[in-house]
Amino acid sequence: MGTFILLLLIFFVVIPVCKLLWRGWQFHRRWKDATANLRDAYARAYGDRTRSGRQSHQPKRKKKKIDPNVGEYVAFEEIHVSQTTTSQAGDTHGNTSFRAESQVEDAVWEDVK
Repeated sequence: MGTFILLLLIFFVVIPVCKLLWRGWQFHRRWKDATANLRDAYARAYGDRTRSGRQSHQPKRKKKKIDPNVGEYVAFEEIHVSQTTTSQAGDTHGNTSFRAESQVEDAVWEDVK
């Protein structure tokens, strides 16, 4: 009987309390991380201001991830093709007609030498 009460106590009291404490700790840790990130972002945005409230210099531009010399420029021109097809087919209930839409191409590729 004592073992049964101990198991009930563990399953219905100790485990839920541990889960509650774990979630509270996770919430506290996330809150600290979020406020630290906000503090860092604020320091990056406003940290280099002078006493007059103006920035001492322009913010630095980020470098591009891909070098502009990598790759090649491809010249293209759009080609507009307009083509419609109309067809009529007869069936047992009468004439049915449809109009096929033209296909659109984005670009025609050429090798640039």
